[in-house]
Amino acid sequence: VINWESENCFYTLRASDMEVVGRLEGLAKGERIYAARFIGDYAFLVTYRRVDPLYCIDISDPTNPKAIGYLKELGYSEYLHPYGDHYLIGVGVSIDDVGRTTGLKVSLYDFSDPTKITKISEIKLDYQYSEVLWSYHAFTLNPVKSYMMFPIWDGIAVVSINGTTLNLKGIVDVDYARRSIYIDDYIYAIGSSIVVVDDTALETIAQLTLSNGSALEAPR
Repeated sequence: VINWESENCFYTLRASDMEVVGRLEGLAKGERIYAARFIGDYAFLVTYRRVDPLYCIDISDPTNPKAIGYLKELGYSEYLHPYGDHYLIGVGVSIDDVGRTTGLKVSLYDFSDPTKITKISEIKLDYQYSEVLWSYHAFTLNPVKSYMMFPIWDGIAVVSINGTTLNLKGIVDVDYARRSIYIDDYIYAIGSSIVVVDDTALETIAQLTLSNGSALEAPR
């Protein structure tokens, strides 16, 4: 009988010759890294097996990376994005207590004290898929107006950040939704057509059907 268990390792390398100068091994045994984000002197890692730990690793000394904080919760984030000076947005999958996926989730974390990461807000969406789970190109953040966007099954989800609270602002309907951008006070939802809405009430201003009527191809 062979008992096999995965573990995760974190290495820092010297840029001039790519030699390993620091290492952190044996992290989160039996789990797998799903997302990573580097912010200043910290690296954030999300691992998942059934309970999702969000780790904070101190990399201020490249020769001695140290795990200094973590937060455990059900589910996992596939994508992490910085917000403000000490916040982190996580977009991922919601999991119930027996390990079944229940939809998408968006979380807002506070790492002002990196040894005690806290989740300060979370919303769950009744959708099983978003391209942002595997492509960061699908995520758009408007830091000036404090909202984020990403594609779901039948449109673009717009999530607002009111102070430290997440809210689903609404869904912009567009078939085969792939991408979204903002210009001034307007959101452009892109899929089999381009739908333009105002970013306050999400009311449709204009719509352009693409010539072949099909969704855009994934970027290569």
